[in-house]
Amino acid sequence: MELLRGVRGSNLTAGELLRSQNWIAPLDVLAEATFVPPPAAEVPDALDALLKFVHNDTLPLLIISI
Repeated sequence: MELLRGVRGSNLTAGELLRSQNWIAPLDVLAEATFVPPPAAEVPDALDALLKFVHNDTLPLLIISI
C-alpha cells in the first residue's frame, strides 16, 4: 500500500480486520482499558449489522445524514 510505504506499521495488514483482541489502555493494561471493541471473531457480524442499518431506507433523513 502506497500510503504505508516507509512508515511505522508498513509491515501490517492495512485494510484487513484484526484477528486478535485489542483495547485502548494506558501501558496496555486491559484492566484499565477505556475502550474494548468487540472480540475479533464478532467484528464481521457487527460490520454486517452496521451496513444493514446504514442502508436501511426507512430511517428518518436526519439519522441518515449524520
